[in-house]
Amino acid sequence: MIRGGKWLVPAAMGLAAILDRENEAMRLFAAALALTLCAASAAWAEGAVSPGACKVRDPDLAGSYRGGCKDGWAEGSGQARGKDSYVGEFTAGYPNGTGSYRWANGDVYDGDWRDDQRTGHGEFTWANGNYYDGEWLNSKRNGHGIYYWTNGTVYNGEWRDDAPADRR
Repeated sequence: MIRGGKWLVPAAMGLAAILDRENEAMRLFAAALALTLCAASAAWAEGAVSPGACKVRDPDLAGSYRGGCKDGWAEGSGQARGKDSYVGEFTAGYPNGTGSYRWANGDVYDGDWRDDQRTGHGEFTWANGNYYDGEWLNSKRNGHGIYYWTNGTVYNGEWRDDAPADRR
């Protein structure tokens, strides 16, 4: 048993030194944790989502996703990359709103989407250089549109079910 001040004070100082080292380690741990949480918060604010945390419904876009998320599905502005890629707006995991879809074969569509379908106004450029600018319904050219072939031929008119209306 320690009696008297001459032993108690050095023992208390030794304990204080041990506690200071432990406190220093705890302070460093707390600082590292705070920095990690800040970095994670900043990444989340920028739209970074951990792999698998948020999904898209198009299997050709499944792979990586960065953007808004709601109930596990892509929501709001985002970017999805799989075999193909899409940058634009999502609703419940589907391209919905305005966006740009790029297929692995080089085809590109820039325009309006509704429930994963090209619907509204959009521009489609085929990998071979042919180009369409016009209206779409359920991923088919429908309504007024202009088709430009690489050989210089142009069709400017109405479309129905993906074909010129006057050629049906």
